[in-house]
This record gives sequence, structure tokens and C-alpha cells, in this order.
Amino acid sequence: YELDKYDLQHTLLETFSTGSATTFTDADLTDQGYYYVVRAIPNDGVNDESISNEVNAIRSLRFAYPKAFTPDAQGPTENETFRVFATEEFIASFNMKIFNRWGEMIFSTNDLLKGWDGKFNGQPQPEGTYTFTATLKDKTGRVYKRDGSVVLLRKKL
Repeated sequence: YELDKYDLQHTLLETFSTGSATTFTDADLTDQGYYYVVRAIPNDGVNDESISNEVNAIRSLRFAYPKAFTPDAQGPTENETFRVFATEEFIASFNMKIFNRWGEMIFSTNDLLKGWDGKFNGQPQPEGTYTFTATLKDKTGRVYKRDGSVVLLRKKL
């Protein structure tokens, strides 16, 4: 058997000669997904090779976000902004919006690495619960949408 490995654009990446093995473990899974085709090569030299259907192996996009943050310049630095965390190399597009308790949009970004610093029009916002929507599209075209809330806290001196 031979196993052909393709990227998501159907470009051949590698061919593995697996002999008579009927299982295969791919050690290189750095991209979000791959397509595989198995070819059975006849030993007799008379028959044509037999080609399997295409099998895809695509990882789901996973992302996370904190339930609270403290934009007070007192650290730790990872708590100074609210942002969504996802595997950057799998993201084709991203949009996040933050809303105050009156439903007014106070922050928007298309940059996965840019977080909300707890300000609106340059002014620190009060402690409280804010809602957000985050829409991510992965490189396979799948769309993920999450709605949630985050608590803005400020440390007392």
C-alpha cells in the first residue's frame, strides 16, 4: 500500500509506503487538516492499482476566553485585556464585539490578538458584566459563533 497525504488545497505533500500494513499513524499534524488517499499497488505487475475514496482528517477549531479580567495596570499582564484565545494558524477571519449593559457596542475588532482594554472612547468603564459576540471562521470555511459575558474587575488599592 501507498498512502498519499494532501493539504486542504489538495496539493500532494507526501507519499508513504506502508507495505502490507493496514493501519497508519501520521506523526506530522501541524496543519488544521489533511486529505488522504490509499493506493493498493499490485505485486503481479499485471493488474491496475486500486485507489480508495478520499478521507479527510480535519481538526475542529477550539477557542476559549476568560470569565473575568482586571484592566487596572496592576498586573498580571495577561489579565489586563479581554480577548478570545484560539489556534491562530487555523483562523481565516475573526470578529469580536463587546457590549455594555444597555446593549451599546463599546469595542470591536477583527484582530484575534487585540483585546479589549476595558475602555470606551478612552475612558475606563465601570466594574460590571459585559456581553460579547465572537465569530471565527477556520481555514476549512467552518464558522464558529460564541456569545458570552465577561466581568470587568478593578483591584482596590
